[in-house]
Amino acid sequence: MTDAGKILILGGSGYVGSRLRRRLGAHALATFRRTPFAGGVAFDSMTTNLAEVVDLASISQAVILFGESNIAACEAAPDKTGAINVTSVIKVINTLRGAGITPLFLSSDAVFPGTAGNYREADLPAPTLRYGAQKLEVEHYLRDAVDEYLVLRAGKTYDDDPAGGTFLARWLDDIASGNTVRLVTDHRFCPIHVDDLVEVIVKALELRLSGVFHAAGPEETTYWDLFHQLLDLTGRPADSISVQPALINDFSTCGEHRPINNSLVSDALFTRAGVVRRTPEEVCRTLIAKWNAQRLGADAGHGKTAGSLR
Repeated sequence: MTDAGKILILGGSGYVGSRLRRRLGAHALATFRRTPFAGGVAFDSMTTNLAEVVDLASISQAVILFGESNIAACEAAPDKTGAINVTSVIKVINTLRGAGITPLFLSSDAVFPGTAGNYREADLPAPTLRYGAQKLEVEHYLRDAVDEYLVLRAGKTYDDDPAGGTFLARWLDDIASGNTVRLVTDHRFCPIHVDDLVEVIVKALELRLSGVFHAAGPEETTYWDLFHQLLDLTGRPADSISVQPALINDFSTCGEHRPINNSLVSDALFTRAGVVRRTPEEVCRTLIAKWNAQRLGADAGHGKTAGSLR
């Protein structure tokens, strides 16, 4: 990083935040709410003034990652989650603005209705989910009240870590164990490797980009198609596992309408930042290779013959 000040990561214990901490190293100062980590600063946006726990004079830019991302929770308790996702975020933005610090706010593909797909930055948001509406409310506040800011609308994140706990790793375990899998067939999205998202965040900060950009993966897919791509790459026959189809709105919990096509066109951001994104096939291949290496090591350690996926 080129700035003298540090990058403040608000929400440093989460999925994206922990990867961003690792990427930035000593250039970052990060906060946590419930899950502490070495060098982290305890900060509850609902009860604490940021300026009381962070020396803002030492900060050059800030990345706002904290909030409630569970869609069902946002639908069931809109006032409670709105206090976190909107009210407390705006309070933090105002504190940063008062200190002359430019905020980067991580928004979501959920700001769109999911009727058309391939959304570009100029397309009009119209969220059907409360979570998306909360993200959009913060976007509008930044647009109307803050001179310099950056919004990145992220797609679904995943990674190639067999122990990472993401849906892709769980699927690979299911394939290896022969478990029955229930998969959504109609929801279209552009998954992005979490480290690609982190890298473009870092580059966007370095370039001091401003405005609204999309930050999703390079290819549109569905859970159904992505699972079968993973299965095919393992070399296992298609009939080796039972797959049950489902629709995205089968998972509605409060009668909400979940978007069908959340795919985003993100070329503008990644071209300007010079970041190359991993394709779903590349992520799947790397995941399988790592899974096999772990299994080989575990089996060898127990004196067993190693079994592997392709």
